[in-house]
Amino acid sequence: MGDADRSVRLGYLVPEFPGQTHIFFWREIAALKRLGIEPVLLSSREADRRLQSHDWSADAKARTTYLVPLGAGALLRGLGAALGSGAAGWRQAIMLAREARGHGKIRLAGLALFGAVLAGHARRLRLDHIHCHSCASTALVTAFAHCFSGVPYSLTLHGALHDYGPDQAAKWRRAAFGVAITRRLEVELRETLGAACTARIEVAPMGVDLARFAREAAQ
Repeated sequence: MGDADRSVRLGYLVPEFPGQTHIFFWREIAALKRLGIEPVLLSSREADRRLQSHDWSADAKARTTYLVPLGAGALLRGLGAALGSGAAGWRQAIMLAREARGHGKIRLAGLALFGAVLAGHARRLRLDHIHCHSCASTALVTAFAHCFSGVPYSLTLHGALHDYGPDQAAKWRRAAFGVAITRRLEVELRETLGAACTARIEVAPMGVDLARFAREAAQ
């Protein structure tokens, strides 16, 4: 089969996965599978073992590619992806670094390095898109990965924008689209970021498993 015939390869990036509060991610992954999309699970690092409390945690961990700890092979692939991005990729990465001044130079260099590592994973896993379930530092890692790989990305906002740290304009300006879990958060994104906000934002409330939780009486 050619590339035109294969299904979309979606990278599904959740920081410190699988954590205690990540049941809604697991439900979303199951929903994507029902739609015919098999998400490729990615994470910044493994969650604290004390927080891996679900019966599916071991399965999730076994299927997840982690950025940390950083192995030699992943580092070499990342450097290869960065070098292979050419002048255009480096120009985009430098522009992103200049815009993202809220993290400090040393921390920003580290985020750029892990962006290259994520770009290497994206190339190895043949990802068509990366969806990042964070607007904190992992979002900048994903943005750097976009610069070095060309793979588009998107973000989900789960709470008040100011809770996710600085440089939100840099994170959102380059996103292909965004998701907010409430209409209020969508409005906050547009009003706070203005022209820096990606044009397409969808509202996708966090649902519950109706097979397990059913309303007994009308409210």
